[in-house]
Amino acid sequence: MAKIILNGQETEVQEGISLLSILEQLKLPSLKFGIAAALNSEVVDSENWETTKVRNGDSVEVIRAFQGG
Repeated sequence: MAKIILNGQETEVQEGISLLSILEQLKLPSLKFGIAAALNSEVVDSENWETTKVRNGDSVEVIRAFQGG
C-alpha cells in the first residue's frame, strides 16, 4: 500500500496504481470532461491518466469544473 495526499486528505492506495484508477474510484460524472488532475503540482493530460502511476508520498489534486453563477 502507498500513502498519498488526495485533495488534501491522506489516503491509502495500491502502490503503482494509475491516476485513472484513482479517478474512477472517485466516481466522478463525465470523467474526461471538466476534470483536471495534477500529480505533485503538475497537471497531467487526460490522455496520460492511464499510464501515470501514483507512488507513496505523491500528492494528487482533482478539480472538477462546473457551470453556474
